[in-house]
Amino acid sequence: MQAVIFREHGGPEKLEFVADFPQPRLGPNDALIRVRASSLNHLDVWVRQGLPGLKLPLPHIGGCDASGIVEALGSAVRGLAIGDEVIVSPGTSCFTCPACLAGKDNLCKSYGIIGETCSGAFATYVKADHRQLIPKPKALDFETA
Repeated sequence: MQAVIFREHGGPEKLEFVADFPQPRLGPNDALIRVRASSLNHLDVWVRQGLPGLKLPLPHIGGCDASGIVEALGSAVRGLAIGDEVIVSPGTSCFTCPACLAGKDNLCKSYGIIGETCSGAFATYVKADHRQLIPKPKALDFETA
């Protein structure tokens, strides 16, 4: 797949377009989203520059905000179909701890953000847990969503 990556922290000159980056592998609860639009968030700049204490494998794909179309689904995913148009909510968590079950997933010990703690949306595809996906309103185009 195509992706914009960085191999080391620094300024925008560290960004590199690659045409053959490995496609994300899905777990049972994951969905593969064909990215139709993504935006540049301050977090994306900070991650590229290097955040103190953030250890991430390099090369890395940034991009925490995205909308797109469901391309593939993990074996345990229910309630979504290939072809669904979605918005990706970038917060990742375990979805099972007391904080998550209380609707406070940002307090989860495994909380992270797509594009920060895992590969992001500056690529042909982004992987997300199906519980992170919000149906895209029909009235919105992908860029607005």
